[in-house]
Amino acid sequence: MNSIRCALSYAGFYGHTFEDFLGKAQQIGFRVVELIPDQFPNLYDDFNDTRISELKSMAADFGISFTIHNVFYDINLLSLVPAVRTHSFAITESVTRFAIKLGALSLTVHPGYMFPGWRRDPSQRDRFWTEARKSLIRLGGLASELPILIENVSYHLCTRLSDGKSPLHVGIDPAELRQLVDLSGEKLGICLDIGKARHSGHSIEEFFGDRPELIKQIQASSVREHFDSVLTAIRLLQRHNSTGIIVLEGQLPDALPGFETLKSIGLS
Repeated sequence: MNSIRCALSYAGFYGHTFEDFLGKAQQIGFRVVELIPDQFPNLYDDFNDTRISELKSMAADFGISFTIHNVFYDINLLSLVPAVRTHSFAITESVTRFAIKLGALSLTVHPGYMFPGWRRDPSQRDRFWTEARKSLIRLGGLASELPILIENVSYHLCTRLSDGKSPLHVGIDPAELRQLVDLSGEKLGICLDIGKARHSGHSIEEFFGDRPELIKQIQASSVREHFDSVLTAIRLLQRHNSTGIIVLEGQLPDALPGFETLKSIGLS
């Protein structure tokens, strides 16, 4: 029997401690939560072993499991600048250790940025992908300790007066997202963000493609606004994976009705 579980993301609770958030999630009825250790009072460095142990014990008492989302602002795992790449990996490795100590189910990671100049110039683009392969293999190495999922992304850039937008994020469209997984030696899985997928101009089916089993998690900021897309993704996830998680990222006015809707179709 396929088992798809719902998780509540910390994204709608900034300003609260993880401990506070955990209590609220338990009261609502969630049994999985996604933590994002990217800001005070919940930056990964704010957690010593005692606080991690207490948080893990609290989750066990509530019957709650964790997924973790990596820090995503200010880092670029695929940068062509070695110091930026090194710094980004140091942060990601710290968050990985945090996730492992909590016994997390998975870690979701934004792959990074390819600035328009790098993407436009053939020689720089070739060099970008050569270096990206090394970075993704290194990231795949961390996945030997817990599943790491690459998330599809959406940022574009333009000047103030320009009408043309150049892709900034890497992994906006299905082909490039799959390329990231391939370059890791298929050591990485995929977390499919429904809103970002819709903004890409590609269908949900295209993101699942010919390797649907690579998608292990779904994210949705709103179930109500994107119900057809969310339902399509859930059905495909159920068809091709024995387990999976759908993370509700919106504020409570969006997350609660979405949770009730998903429970009504058999999710827990």
